[in-house]
Amino acid sequence: MRTFALITIWTAFLLTGCSSGPHDITILYTSDIHGRFLAEPKVMDEDTVMIGGFAALSGYMNDIKKGNRITLYLDAGDLMTGNPICDIEYNGVDGGALIHFMEMLQCEAFALGNHEFDKGSEAAFAFVHASGFPMLCANLVEQGGRSPLFTPYTIIKKNGLRIGVIGLILEDFHKIVSKSGAEAFDVLDPAKTAQRYIDQLDPETDLIILLTHQGLDNDRKLAWEIRNADIIIGGHSHERVDEPELINGIYVTQAGPYCKRMGVLRATVESDTISSLSGELIPLVLSETEPAAKVKAFSDSVQAVIDSMYGAVIATTRVPLTREYSTSGNLGNLICDLLRERYKTDVAFANSGGIRKDLQPGPIRKLDIVEMLPFTNSVVLFEASGEELMKTARQQARVQGEESGEILQMSGMTIKYRNDNGIITVDEVKIGGNLLVQDRLYTVVAHDYITSSQPDQYLKFIPENAYSTGELFSSVVIEEIENSPQPLSADARPRLERIR
Repeated sequence: MRTFALITIWTAFLLTGCSSGPHDITILYTSDIHGRFLAEPKVMDEDTVMIGGFAALSGYMNDIKKGNRITLYLDAGDLMTGNPICDIEYNGVDGGALIHFMEMLQCEAFALGNHEFDKGSEAAFAFVHASGFPMLCANLVEQGGRSPLFTPYTIIKKNGLRIGVIGLILEDFHKIVSKSGAEAFDVLDPAKTAQRYIDQLDPETDLIILLTHQGLDNDRKLAWEIRNADIIIGGHSHERVDEPELINGIYVTQAGPYCKRMGVLRATVESDTISSLSGELIPLVLSETEPAAKVKAFSDSVQAVIDSMYGAVIATTRVPLTREYSTSGNLGNLICDLLRERYKTDVAFANSGGIRKDLQPGPIRKLDIVEMLPFTNSVVLFEASGEELMKTARQQARVQGEESGEILQMSGMTIKYRNDNGIITVDEVKIGGNLLVQDRLYTVVAHDYITSSQPDQYLKFIPENAYSTGELFSSVVIEEIENSPQPLSADARPRLERIR
């Protein structure tokens, strides 16, 4: 009977996770780093300081670890795309240097983000397989399948505490990822998938963290749709949550983009629940910490390689060249004007979301353009009828008029529309200064994300005779900027305009 009682007690212990605690744990987290491995200047309290980067992150991590027995570092995705480091092969894989940084920082789990798929699905698999830490995604499956293609979760054991971490990616994956990166996959419902793994892990763990890449609003919604999770650490929407939000008994947080801040959660766990939790975001001011020597040395070596490849000054500007998302911007106008002139087309398009950096007055380096246009898009030429371009005009007017998303930057085409109490009508479309002719064919230059991956979102038709030039979009823009009269000048007049 005594033996039976001991077995019963031990079985109950296993079924309810590990010891009742209390256990204090400090969780460090980042997201949406986008290759930004270096500190960058920022004005803070009227002083310019260097903020961010892996060297600074390593110093702040070491400072916190010295005073905390149990620490854990997690990242919520989009390590890739935004800096040439993502395109440099290291340890046999593009972007491998970023993996090495994360390994030196002792990252213990990472949620795959949409930008891990920018180079295609094969490159994404290679990136994951090169990692020495778990890259998680529970709801990305093979087309028509139900089983995850990537590791769905991991259980991390820390001084008697067992932490389950489940990775999730946004349900709109196919709407924002290129065709080569998305077509091999289906995406399962995040909430249903999360609950399935929460139910599986709950008896085995004391703490369950959902590491998500779907945006803060979707994380808030997810918190209402699930039960028995403890924390949601998210990414994708580039938002900062200074203090964690408690929603339906679940703490929801996000650190913000570009490795500028480190999130810190200090929690006490006992009896399979969080009894107390506080959180903050710490600005990673480089001068206020001592970076880990090996991280700084590797950062310096990578910077030297990038400077040798991309450091040359290729142009200058006297005015800020700024990107816009829902209206025409002088930078988008300039890019499209250069494209249209190079290929001698009637129209040029570029998606606003693909332009990721402004150009400030002064010298412009090749590196600035690569960071401005970080995606591996190919230039595409096609013909479109006036009727088809009218569909595009209506779509652009609708998106801007409803304030519902991202418009196309354009050259050679101007659109004027009215918005009368929510009823949007296109009033005038001109090509090359002349009114659009419905049955005429026009020549267009764009890139493959617009023409192949998301034509319905941008054009509202599928080009039937699209021809890929094989030229990298960013490389073409670099050549054209370098060959342009200096300093650069850009037309700031709107090309998509609401009239009263």
